[in-house]
Amino acid sequence: MSQADGITKEIGDHKFTIYYLPPVESHDLLIDLAKMIGPSLGPVLGSVGSELSEKGLAAIMDIELDPEFLSQAASTLFNNLDKPVVKKVMEALRSKTLIDGKPLDKVFDVVFLGRLDLMYRWFFWGIWVQWGKSFGASDDAVLVPGALAQTG
Repeated sequence: MSQADGITKEIGDHKFTIYYLPPVESHDLLIDLAKMIGPSLGPVLGSVGSELSEKGLAAIMDIELDPEFLSQAASTLFNNLDKPVVKKVMEALRSKTLIDGKPLDKVFDVVFLGRLDLMYRWFFWGIWVQWGKSFGASDDAVLVPGALAQTG
């Protein structure tokens, strides 16, 4: 499979295929995302840094974190969410996605009407496809607020 081939995954009742963004656009969006989530990931990764350096990023699922700490990290993340950045990333991803063989752009509102859960699952998977390797994520995980979560 070449880098130009799409990556396909069934999410919910739909088959999504996403293609890579052009390198410079991808790089620019990654910087925007890093600026947005960096302030909240810093404390999380700082508190688990020694275990992660020994076991790798995938070990974050096995680390016990204090609920108050997680609450504060989530609060920091949500306070740093930037609607224009999220919208820009979502628009870029949807422009490179097919759903059941059709361009997602043309059916986006219909497909996700009343299905924000499905939209978020597609969105986080799209982020993993585009930038997961940059974060060292495994093939079945995606970075989400303060943790790794399955995309299936």
